Amino acid sequence: MQTRNCDFASEHFQLLAEARERFGVELLAVDRRVGKFRAPITAPSVTVIFDDENKGGPCKFDGKSLKRLIKSSASISIVVADPRERDYAHAIIAALVTGRPGMIVETLPAHADAWERLLNEVGARDGVSLVPAE
Repeated sequence: MQTRNCDFASEHFQLLAEARERFGVELLAVDRRVGKFRAPITAPSVTVIFDDENKGGPCKFDGKSLKRLIKSSASISIVVADPRERDYAHAIIAALVTGRPGMIVETLPAHADAWERLLNEVGARDGVSLVPAE
């Protein structure tokens, strides 16, 4: 499986790296080239979906993998703006408290509606936040 190498120099990724080191939170970084994927379910985890390319949207990812992740996630943030630490902290805290995955989608404004439609289709409304472009 291919996953994106994260730039842990970014503040929001520093938070994920610290959560991994201090609390054992697993990190899965997925971009559209990955194909099928499975989020870790045996330990608290955060999955970051990188949909920040022009020809993206949820249809560019494996549908079954996405739906499984959405159904199992305790927290889902759709980040349309520049990522902020609090969006990642929310996913980490939810994963630690519930033992279920936290999910973050980094996307472009053009794809935000498609992600919201998918979440509605799958029935994920609790714990979902949309971080609009500012």
